[in-house]
Amino acid sequence: TEVAQFLKKQKVMGGSGGALRNLPSCSQFTVVGAIATATHGSGIDIQNLAADIASIEFVKADGTLVRYSRNANQKLLEGCRIHLGCLGIVSSLTLDIVPYYDVMSYRYDDIKLDYMIDNLPNMWKSCDSLSVWTSGFGRGHGTGYCWAVYRYFMTEDEKEETLSDRHTIPNKSKDSGVLCDIPINRYCTDPNNNSMTFRHTGRKPWYDGL
Repeated sequence: TEVAQFLKKQKVMGGSGGALRNLPSCSQFTVVGAIATATHGSGIDIQNLAADIASIEFVKADGTLVRYSRNANQKLLEGCRIHLGCLGIVSSLTLDIVPYYDVMSYRYDDIKLDYMIDNLPNMWKSCDSLSVWTSGFGRGHGTGYCWAVYRYFMTEDEKEETLSDRHTIPNKSKDSGVLCDIPINRYCTDPNNNSMTFRHTGRKPWYDGL
């Protein structure tokens, strides 16, 4: 049986007019695995991936099926969304779908880590989705710095000019980083393979921008 990965779901849904509300950082994750372990969201109003389950069905150890759904047994569904593989094998899963949207992203590099920590509450509120990475706790390369991606969700016909008031950097200063608007290498890839580069800053469909 073919394993359902988010990457495959993204390809199927790409031109359907629908979208998933959230995606994991790595689209190679299986849908069932990411949900079972409460893979996180990346915005103040975005819950983890398990929150989008409308129904789920398990094969129990004795071979019988048990199904939980939002319509039939909401409380039981809430209790088994994040099951960590302990309730049986997932045989069926239904996820919520939302209307298609684009994602406008802005990546900033060389952000002082102290600045990020101090301003993080306001940063969460300033965009629809925020991701922050650092290797800067302790010693070595990157110490004291981080990088971040601000994301804004837009309807397909919405103009980018409408973001002028929304995209604001809290307490902007030399410590808040510099905009990265050049192609960069994806995680763990050959730096000489140009096909593996991507541009964080810019407008993309939901399945490429999250």
